[in-house]
Amino acid sequence: MSGTRLDGDDPSRRDRIASVVRTALGEWNFLLPGVLFAGTLLYALVNPSLGASEPASEAVFAVVALVLLGVVVWRTARKSDAVPYEEERDGPGVRP
Repeated sequence: MSGTRLDGDDPSRRDRIASVVRTALGEWNFLLPGVLFAGTLLYALVNPSLGASEPASEAVFAVVALVLLGVVVWRTARKSDAVPYEEERDGPGVRP
């Protein structure tokens, strides 16, 4: 949580973007393989003379890239300070 959030101030747009980028880069273990699979898919599509340009292998590259990049987006959305927090709750199923 940033210091401005503790003081009750809303972070600037630049701070929110920096928080999202920092959080996404922190998910490098999902981001790097996702980008590599997406790059391999694009390379196979651009160079059909490669043996990797078969529909089955293209589907595998696309699915793995989408899943890994989707995980990065999901985890970044949950962890970053881009969106102000709701009031803290005691836990699941506990009403205030």
